[in-house]
Amino acid sequence: MKKINRILLLIGISSCFLACSSSKFTAEHIKGSYALKENEKRLLILEENTFVLLDKSRIDDLALHKCCDTLAYGKWKIRDKRYLELSTPFPSLKSEIDMHVKESSAYSKDSLYFFIENPIERHYKKFNEKYRELFYSIQMFGEDFYEILSDKNPILIPKKGVLNEFDITVYTKFDIPIKNKIIRELSTNFYKLNDSNSNVFYIELPQVSYSFLNYKRINKDYLRISNNGNLLWDGLTYLKN
Repeated sequence: MKKINRILLLIGISSCFLACSSSKFTAEHIKGSYALKENEKRLLILEENTFVLLDKSRIDDLALHKCCDTLAYGKWKIRDKRYLELSTPFPSLKSEIDMHVKESSAYSKDSLYFFIENPIERHYKKFNEKYRELFYSIQMFGEDFYEILSDKNPILIPKKGVLNEFDITVYTKFDIPIKNKIIRELSTNFYKLNDSNSNVFYIELPQVSYSFLNYKRINKDYLRISNNGNLLWDGLTYLKN
């Protein structure tokens, strides 16, 4: 009888252990701050259903960087009890960025004028900065095809026949002062002119910002939850604080 009771007790303990183990990694348990094992200044912070990946290193050099402590942010959820899935809200780098154009006819009719606005350009104006960190390549299609690469703004181009449409590619210089440059270039869709007599174009590129260039794109990355509650991501260990 005692042997049977001992067996039942062991079965009960085992069942309890398995139940506790299988339900251990709930969202409430996982929430918190995790530091990269090799660099405690790299932090992954999991809140209710959102995450943020921070780089708090090189604090003394912050004046050299215009962006950003935040490397990524987005949503997370539990997958199969042992895995987390992370995704960010940013569009794929393969897709074109938005371009809003207002056109008019003014100044010399023998020239084309491109006035480009975006968050980085506004930063230059706000802080009266002379050094420019972007190149703009404008590809023009009409009676002739021609292209210009410039880090000036506005950009003045001698007109060659009728212009029908154009697109823009934005390139970042190698020394742009951000911590985590993810993007080397950004391209717009084609803009077709409403009036073939237009020669002045006011162009807004709202996504061209330091943060947009800096943020890591994550599409369903999986993190494994270890037995001790730490996270394994891309071969690296994040230790729970």
